[in-house]
Amino acid sequence: MIGQAVITSYFTVYNLGSTIITNFHNFPQYSNICNTFIENGKEDQIKYFKGDKYISGSKEDIRVSKGARTITYCESKNIHLSLIIEDNKYNEKKYKVLKNVVDNYSKNPNDTFSNLVKAINYNPDTTFNFKELNLDNLIKTESQTIKALFNMIYKRGEFRGKSAKKVFKEGINEESEIVQLINSLAS
Repeated sequence: MIGQAVITSYFTVYNLGSTIITNFHNFPQYSNICNTFIENGKEDQIKYFKGDKYISGSKEDIRVSKGARTITYCESKNIHLSLIIEDNKYNEKKYKVLKNVVDNYSKNPNDTFSNLVKAINYNPDTTFNFKELNLDNLIKTESQTIKALFNMIYKRGEFRGKSAKKVFKEGINEESEIVQLINSLAS
């Protein structure tokens, strides 16, 4: 779209990814966000939203604000941008999953959602015993979030029985950003 910064959805039918904001470097929020990342020692993440395309006549609109809020939220909650931006494509579905995990996680030992999040990483067993941890007792959106989080880290889990095998996806290990994020929540 000429003349506007563009943020499109992960759910676009034929485009399963998108640039978070085209031409973002031409907007006032860009320098403020860059400064925040630099001040917090996260300058390596600027590459995930740094624009190199120039579109003349760009106007600030709601999509630029939404993109800026997304980037700022991730920085404030220590969600590494590589988790939501891969190959210069923004993945809104992953962002929503991680946002739900961070927003709904509680230190309360009786919180079912939080116990399931912890079990994804903290259970030393190679099996995720979701049935035992009451996955079925969660509301649908929380249940979907847990399943999506599991599938972001491990090979696709079969959630029809009572447990799922925890086998890291290719490229994921104990040092991966997603594993570190979950570890930081539970510590």
